[in-house]
Amino acid sequence: MTWDRDFDASIYRRLHILPVRLDIEAIAIFIASALLISHGIRRDTLVTINLGNTWLWVPGDKIKYLSPDIDTAKGWVKAVLRGKKGLGAFFKSEEPDCKDAKIVYLIKNSLEIIMVKNMVATPKYCIYYFNNLDEASQYNREADVVIGLGGAHLYMGPVIANVLIDRVEVGLPLFPLTK
Repeated sequence: MTWDRDFDASIYRRLHILPVRLDIEAIAIFIASALLISHGIRRDTLVTINLGNTWLWVPGDKIKYLSPDIDTAKGWVKAVLRGKKGLGAFFKSEEPDCKDAKIVYLIKNSLEIIMVKNMVATPKYCIYYFNNLDEASQYNREADVVIGLGGAHLYMGPVIANVLIDRVEVGLPLFPLTK
């Protein structure tokens, strides 16, 4: 495993934080959906994933060889977990600091927007993903925005979060997304 104890997360504008455990395929899709866009990579974005006693950190401006197709992305995740160097991901013992960031919760088993307060463009967003409200309530962070994903898988959450944040940053209303 590659460790980077001195990495500074404060330079990233979007931090996608997954504190719950998922399988390798879901982790691969989560990382790809958080970082990949049609014409490249979100370089201002950091993905962190709880692996139990350690966190996987994947900074958008450092990753290499990540592909959008699921099988290749799964292979990339497996290589990172085996400790292959040169892929741009590394491990730390803690999640990133979200000081001075808007805190956004995306909850899988909820159908509606539960709460939106002060959702305005901001220099930094920390987006947390949970399976249900009970997991979120145990996390001890006050959220500025809580959005239900309905039946969507958690790994699709970054797509939804990125669309919503993109809308806010260009001055469009959060909802409705359609006319």
